[in-house]
Amino acid sequence: MSFLKDKKNINKFYAKLLKLFITFIKKLPHGIVIRIGSFLGVVLWFFSYRRVSRLETYCVSSLGLGVTLSRKVIKDSYANMGRLVCEFFSIKSREEVPKLMSLVGEDNLREALKKGRGVIIMTAHLGNWEIAAAAGCYHGYPLHVIYTPQRNTAGVEDVLREQREKISGIGFISSDRTGMKEVFRVLERGEILVILQDLDARADGVESEFFGLPAKSHIGLFKLSKHFNCPVIPGRAVRDEKGESFYIFYPQLSLDEDIEKSIRICNNILESWIREHPDQWMWILDRWKSMYDAVRNRPWK
Repeated sequence: MSFLKDKKNINKFYAKLLKLFITFIKKLPHGIVIRIGSFLGVVLWFFSYRRVSRLETYCVSSLGLGVTLSRKVIKDSYANMGRLVCEFFSIKSREEVPKLMSLVGEDNLREALKKGRGVIIMTAHLGNWEIAAAAGCYHGYPLHVIYTPQRNTAGVEDVLREQREKISGIGFISSDRTGMKEVFRVLERGEILVILQDLDARADGVESEFFGLPAKSHIGLFKLSKHFNCPVIPGRAVRDEKGESFYIFYPQLSLDEDIEKSIRICNNILESWIREHPDQWMWILDRWKSMYDAVRNRPWK
């Protein structure tokens, strides 16, 4: 019991430290916030040797890069993660959001909404997707994101939820069974459901290949699209060479009746996005985790 008590005290200390850090970065210019975030991401990369080694191996095989380039991609991915976290927490009000993220291809989204059957946006952990969602809500789009609740270590989940509520206004729906009723309500109301399709589906998914490696993909997107006959449009966040961020809405997808073929269509799009900006994808999420043994025993390219 004393151990648990000490652990709780440690978590409280870290929670206070996190809030102090967030208060601090809110007072800094955006450029400095970005640099601090990049630095913290690289620090995490430096102290994550085992995970980084595995991710580098995935990068070598999936993108066909050499070891040196793959190491740089993973390092830059960690830096991008640090940037997006600090950038997101540095926002003080909703009015700052459109200055940080521009929307492109809105006609594609409006055209899909006109059908009145709801819309599913297939997206990925690219660029700063947190601010992308906030930007969509700022411009009046009724967005709802399916997410997986994380362990509330040191109150991080509470702080994240507080910031999301403050600057985005987006609806968050738990990915467990308790959230399914709300998912149905969103589409029945003709609103927008956002699904991050680049996550490892674990036991609930269908075996497929991602970058030629064994993986498991979620099928909820395809079942919902078929059930509600609602359009699916791809959307991604990206940061350009000048550091400016955009969220791009693409034309509606033509999915196949066969789920496995539809998974391949979506995976092809996700792979093309990642190839274009591999350093902006969150490799740390480990897309192949549940198929690790199959991946490990597969001959490398």
